[in-house]
Amino acid sequence: MLRRVRSMDRNPSVSSFAKKVARNALFFFSSQIWEAIAGLAVVAILARYLGVEGFGSYAVVFSVVNLVVPLTFMGIQQVGIREIASKEDDSEKATYLGSLLQARIFLLCVAAFIIAFILLAMKPETRVIFGVIIFFFAIVIGSSGEIIISSFVAGEKFQYHLFVVMIERLSLLVFVAIVALLDLGFYAVFLCYVAAKSLKTSCALYFLKKNFYSIIFSFDVGWIKKIIKESYLIGFGISIGVGFHHAIVIILKQFLGLQAAGIFTAYYNLILRCQLLAVSLSRSLMPRISIEANRNIAAYLQLVKKGILLLLIGGGLLALMIWPLKGFIISTIYGKPFLLEIKGFGYLVLLLPILFVDNILNVAFISKRLAKSFFFAKVSGVLVGVALTVGFVSDFQLYAGIYGIINGKLFSTLIMLLIFKRHVSVALGGLRRESTEPGPIDPRKSPGEAEKVAS
Repeated sequence: MLRRVRSMDRNPSVSSFAKKVARNALFFFSSQIWEAIAGLAVVAILARYLGVEGFGSYAVVFSVVNLVVPLTFMGIQQVGIREIASKEDDSEKATYLGSLLQARIFLLCVAAFIIAFILLAMKPETRVIFGVIIFFFAIVIGSSGEIIISSFVAGEKFQYHLFVVMIERLSLLVFVAIVALLDLGFYAVFLCYVAAKSLKTSCALYFLKKNFYSIIFSFDVGWIKKIIKESYLIGFGISIGVGFHHAIVIILKQFLGLQAAGIFTAYYNLILRCQLLAVSLSRSLMPRISIEANRNIAAYLQLVKKGILLLLIGGGLLALMIWPLKGFIISTIYGKPFLLEIKGFGYLVLLLPILFVDNILNVAFISKRLAKSFFFAKVSGVLVGVALTVGFVSDFQLYAGIYGIINGKLFSTLIMLLIFKRHVSVALGGLRRESTEPGPIDPRKSPGEAEKVAS
């Protein structure tokens, strides 16, 4: 009877947790769906409006900025989510959020200098240079919004994340459509990003102040040093992983020209959009995995294993659905000129299961503070991919970039799986040894009883 009562006592908490995860996953999944649909519509409009070479110029601008900017973020957003989530006092959260915002602005200044050096080395067309300047300004504005949105995730209030994403993407879609209809030109495309990200950050500030707390801009140097000391390897790992395909775009542009850069970007953009399910599930599980990583290794292992299995199956099924329709999908979204290397898109589709699993492994490594291993895996994958691309680009043209990114991602994910398996096995082995060690013997027990306890 007592066991039944205890079981009933446990059920509400389990049910409440399941409902919270499901609700958060629904909100985040909805935001990812909307972001994917709106983002895909934006890219489709731009591809048709700019043409293959014009879209290649757009891709180079996008890649130069998004290759460098994440490298300077030092992982403070990911680790900041974990730290803010662990605090219960709103004033502490507000102070930490203010510190993160100020740190990010400083890091963006560093990014500006790096981008300037890259442009000097590349010597691209004038339109690319001015496009980079305008787009970087948009990123500076939008980065503040991203940090604020991370506080919504830390508080497990994913509905506000959904609201802000919907506002940003809808406004960007409308602005880009107007630019295309009125034929306002290449630079107007990036001004659309400035306007949309300004709206995004304004809305994020409004929701934060109304529903959470006001930011306290008191720079906590000690806390930021602590965060960066732990997070810089994670940050570099995430940034290198995210910037992998941007590096491929720049290599293709330098060796083959704007057309190859544009086609590769169009293909890989669709692959990234397909990850919405993996990202939403991983993000919704992140707060719980972070808690269990330090509290209950068995529960942590169970959550991650279920996530890996679910995402592997999901990615495989999605790849099987898309592959036979690859030609129809590309021609419908981008137009017939982008069918030039359609077999390459088919190869990229096969990468989906790996990318899905990679998402949950990222969360598992960050939650368990495996910064060095995380960094090693990501850098190794990128080095393999870039080396293959540069080594074979003269012989295989665009396919060198496709083979490079597939093998690089596969190599990185396999390393992470091996490290995760080894780390968890060691941790579980330690727990088993602790559970089998005899506890202290009560001297009040009789010698016979003491021997039983010890055995």
